[in-house]
Amino acid sequence: MFGGKPAPVDLIDPGFNMTGFLYQNRPEVIDPILKSSVEFIRERFSVNNIVATGYCFGGRYAFRLLSEGRHVKAAFAAHPSLLEDGEISNITGPVSVAAAETDDAMPVERRHEIEEQLLKTEQTYSMSLYSGTMHGFGVRANVSDPDQRFAKEAAFFQAVRWFDTWASNKQVLETPAY
Repeated sequence: MFGGKPAPVDLIDPGFNMTGFLYQNRPEVIDPILKSSVEFIRERFSVNNIVATGYCFGGRYAFRLLSEGRHVKAAFAAHPSLLEDGEISNITGPVSVAAAETDDAMPVERRHEIEEQLLKTEQTYSMSLYSGTMHGFGVRANVSDPDQRFAKEAAFFQAVRWFDTWASNKQVLETPAY
């Protein structure tokens, strides 16, 4: 997806040009790659229930893939960055977000704005906030810290459960009798 030039593991690497990276990987560049990938999966493997998941940079694209005509049924994003209001308002299916307690890419105010935007979409959504976490916990958690380990694992299961519910072929979920 990044043309063989992904961001380094340590984003504060002095040799890494974040502005240049984001420009080289702007939506006009990434969207066609993702469109091609979704089309390949649909055509080559005859898969109809495609879901999108994204972490940080990819969280934005999980939302973008959930817009009209992109053929994605549901999405999950962990600590999405650079997410714009129009990308939220354009969703056409259920989306779930795992948010970090401390996140410069999605500070508290922005998190509340995202919640307001999701409510306006009238789509099914969920947002879970994980205490003791920072941006990136979904992929770079310190698993020796119980809060971070729990959050990383819980966010993973949040995504799995979300997709089990909203992207399955089941038309009606059976409710157990009590």
